Amino acid sequence: MMALLPSLFLLFIAAVVVILHRSQRTVGYAWVAAVIGSLLVWFSLIVARFQPPFSYIQPAWQPADNTEILIAFQLDSFSWA
Repeated sequence: MMALLPSLFLLFIAAVVVILHRSQRTVGYAWVAAVIGSLLVWFSLIVARFQPPFSYIQPAWQPADNTEILIAFQLDSFSWA
């Protein structure tokens, strides 16, 4: 699940930017929120590179044909999602 956190956090920041844009605030607030959020995700990916590999495997995946293929998201020095 840790492998999906940067993407989920970016989706959360996008929702925050939309809310700030619709709440009659100036463009600066949305811009600052987007920059801070993207820098936090960027920094977390750099830190995660030095940690043991994070992986998330979807256990209930049932493809159309009955093969044993698993969907796996992994963050390590070679694969970044």
